[in-house]
Amino acid sequence: MRRHFERDRPDYRVEVEEGSPRPVVTHRYLECFFVNPLYFVQAVSDDDGAVVAFSITTRRKSFYPTLSFPNVRLPSRWAQAVAVTKYQGRGRRGRLRAGLLTLFRPPKPGTHVKLGRTTFAKTGGPGRIQSMHANKHWSYVESHWGGNPGYYQTVLYAATRGSPVARSPEGIHNFDSGDRPLPQDAPGWIEKARTCVITSMGVSMMGFDVDDWPQIGPTVDQMRTLP
Repeated sequence: MRRHFERDRPDYRVEVEEGSPRPVVTHRYLECFFVNPLYFVQAVSDDDGAVVAFSITTRRKSFYPTLSFPNVRLPSRWAQAVAVTKYQGRGRRGRLRAGLLTLFRPPKPGTHVKLGRTTFAKTGGPGRIQSMHANKHWSYVESHWGGNPGYYQTVLYAATRGSPVARSPEGIHNFDSGDRPLPQDAPGWIEKARTCVITSMGVSMMGFDVDDWPQIGPTVDQMRTLP
């Protein structure tokens, strides 16, 4: 399935005087969904054909790939431990201690996500929260800015009704925390929502903000497939 959509964004190619409003230019994007019995892949590309954002959504409990951000191929834990043992630490005992610490050190929060298995609570802080609840569709999304220039900068974790694996968070409401930190008196349903599993993971490049996404993954209205 494919469709075009547009977004109005400030034009940073034009010089303006300080304090003057920046002109707005309309960007046209192409959204494509690729359907597999196990997953959905969503890709958003610009007029040049560059993929500025994409997401993966699991459709089966038996399909739970481990995704990382940034998507880099790291050496195995054993290979890292051997490398540290060779080059770090003072003396034989120090190198051995450094290698053992590397081998048994837990992964950093939010680095690796297993779709359909990892909960939002295991990704560290909530980041920006955007939730929506309607008659047919609901979604709960947490976004984190990675600050990686020239690469995909923002990662999004989501649970939506578009995935049969997702469980609707109890008491979810329409909510947007914005870029500010979540206050201490945040709604109680957010804590319950963070115990749900992540069914979609998306990333976007610089210049394609969180608000530019049409949605994360498919909705039940636009993606009707045979079981």
